Amino acid sequence: MPSIRIETAIAASPELCFDLARDVGAHVRSTKGTDETPVAGVTMRHLHEFVPRDGGTTMVDTFSFTSPLGPLGAIFDRLFLAGYLRRFLLSRAAALKGMPKALARSRVPASSGGELVVCEDAPVVQLREHQ
Repeated sequence: MPSIRIETAIAASPELCFDLARDVGAHVRSTKGTDETPVAGVTMRHLHEFVPRDGGTTMVDTFSFTSPLGPLGAIFDRLFLAGYLRRFLLSRAAALKGMPKALARSRVPASSGGELVVCEDAPVVQLREHQ
C-alpha cells in the first residue's frame, strides 16, 4: 500500500489543531477549488498526528491508499495518484496552517467524528479518522 507522510509546523496548540483537522467547515475551506470527490473502490487510511513543539504543533499527515484492479491499480497509484495526493495534502496542510487564529477567535466546535489519542510514552496526539 503506497503511503505519503507530510509534516507541517503550525503555531497553535495540539488541541486546536485537532479541532481544526476534524472540522467539516475547515475541511471544505481547505479543499476549495480542488474538485475533490470520493473514488469508488479506492482504499484509504488517513492518520493525523499532533506533536507539541515550542511555539506550537507539528501536524504529521500519513495517508495510505490502494486503488482497485491489482497490478493495473498499482501502476496507476505510482504514475498518477501518489503525485496528485501529495500535492493535495500539501495544499490542504498549507490552508490548515493559516486557520488556527480564525478558529481560536470563533471557537467553532468540531463537527465530525474521530477520536483523540494521547500517547502515554511520547508527546504525540493522534486523530484517528473514521474510515
